[in-house]
Amino acid sequence: MNVLGSSRFFLAPLMVASVFLLSPMIARADGFHDGMAAYSQGDHARAIEIWLPLAEGGQAASQNNLGNMYRQGWGVQRDYEEALRWYRAAAAEDHELAWTNLAVMLERGWGTRQDHAEAVEWYLRAAEAGERGAQLALGHKYRLGYGVDVDHDEAARWYELAAGQASAEAQYRLGMMYRDGRGVESDPVEAHKWLILAARFGSSDASAEMRRAARSMTAAQVAEADRQAEAWRPAPRQWVIRAE
Repeated sequence: MNVLGSSRFFLAPLMVASVFLLSPMIARADGFHDGMAAYSQGDHARAIEIWLPLAEGGQAASQNNLGNMYRQGWGVQRDYEEALRWYRAAAAEDHELAWTNLAVMLERGWGTRQDHAEAVEWYLRAAEAGERGAQLALGHKYRLGYGVDVDHDEAARWYELAAGQASAEAQYRLGMMYRDGRGVESDPVEAHKWLILAARFGSSDASAEMRRAARSMTAAQVAEADRQAEAWRPAPRQWVIRAE
């Protein structure tokens, strides 16, 4: 995985995706990209040395990245409280990746008491900004009832948004919801389509379920699902307007 993108961790107990995201390398003259270059070369101590004064000066991207370094223990001793402090600083500056990172810390109780309700608030901000990891996490939250009431309609809505951005886990979960008619009308063809896509993007669970589902479908239904999956293309990231 590209180090300038995201480092992803999956939380087995809740099956909620934790997304520890590094701010991308962008053109700027303040030295931020030098820190990214050092990070890419594995020189974590140097990256921290570069980012620390920038973060102390209020640069949200560097604050977010310092949160990652303390969270992972890269170049410094692992310190969840310090990671949380930097994520909060970046989140206060409306840094979208920090919103998701902060939500994960709150969800897991890393550096603070566990708080699913506040985690949902931060996930929601990131999800509405189009961040697929946060959309996936909200799907899990509404499906399982962590920090919110169980709401399969909402779960399906967030899974569909993340699935549209090629999240294999979201595609698998959405396929299962179409299979079971939870949050959406039962539709074996639509279910199979999403399971096909999830399997293509690496979901072993989807591969197994896809084979089981095919045994109870007609040849025409399987062919239609295959056709729709072949025609599918990822959706661009988009903002979600909150209903008042």
